Amino acid sequence: SFIGLHAMTDEHFGIVVAEYMAAGCIAVAHNSAGPKDDIIAVPGDIDALTRTVAAADADAADNKQPHNRAEAEEELSTKWTGFLAKSPGHYANIFRTLFEMKRLAAATSTDSKTGVDQDADAKQTEKEKPQVSANA
Repeated sequence: SFIGLHAMTDEHFGIVVAEYMAAGCIAVAHNSAGPKDDIIAVPGDIDALTRTVAAADADAADNKQPHNRAEAEEELSTKWTGFLAKSPGHYANIFRTLFEMKRLAAATSTDSKTGVDQDADAKQTEKEKPQVSANA
């Protein structure tokens, strides 16, 4: 898993949220009390981050330079320590954004040394598997 969900309202501190973060998960918590006041730093608007991710997705679809994706990754990795939500719709928007970012990262993964698309290597391996005939 890469996301930790903590929906309890008005929790004093939110040790579970801190444990998610220590385990390397992205914390999504209720926008109240301890998680809001002491743990999660939310420097901006999730809707703005969602628009940045959507622009990165459009760039990927058009085979353009992934500047929007890099901008989204930079924003997320350097400023955000998690996400805070109050309504079911807000939780859904956060999850949609995170899953879209993960999908984009997987779709554009390359080997940093050779620049070879790892997904293409996996597809080639699938093609090279011997076919088992039903007539054998």
